[in-house]
Amino acid sequence: MTAVAPSLAALTDLRGRVAVVAGAAGAIGGAIATRLAECGAQTFGLDLPGRPAPAGISAIEADVTDEASVTDALTE
Repeated sequence: MTAVAPSLAALTDLRGRVAVVAGAAGAIGGAIATRLAECGAQTFGLDLPGRPAPAGISAIEADVTDEASVTDALTE
């Protein structure tokens, strides 16, 4: 018996999921955040204060090198 692989659409359907992307204001992080949002995830971009997230991504300001900064940002 052969296993049937799930369709690509099923693998990339992220509706109802939440994604947090560190470094979302940068080129790579921004591309990842944008793609996750395109797949239906509610996407949050975590980056330093004053660094805007890509269009359509909710920005969260925090310094990921500071645990207290991240904890504070995610509990607000």
